[in-house]
Amino acid sequence: MMFVGRTVWEVNQGREGDFIGVCRRSTEIHKRLGAVNVALIAHSTGPGHLMTYVLTFENGAGYGAFVDALASDSEWLALGREFVADPPARIVSSDTGTNLLS
Repeated sequence: MMFVGRTVWEVNQGREGDFIGVCRRSTEIHKRLGAVNVALIAHSTGPGHLMTYVLTFENGAGYGAFVDALASDSEWLALGREFVADPPARIVSSDTGTNLLS
């Protein structure tokens, strides 16, 4: 079964392009480290300006290997430092789970 990681972000007004740019860079890193698919979903309804970043993995073991590699990946750590210095969004929620239909 596919394993999914999901993070909902509230994007700061006028910073959509900045956030999408960060997500594009993140996608390259995440795929290099084992994500099978990455999606960025812009919410059409709901409070605030929300976007959901979704990572998909072949299974839970693949996700575990990804998490272990991510923690020490120099490109990921550098991107994180840039993000924290001038964040274009804030995390609303984050979760992981198994896609029961895969």
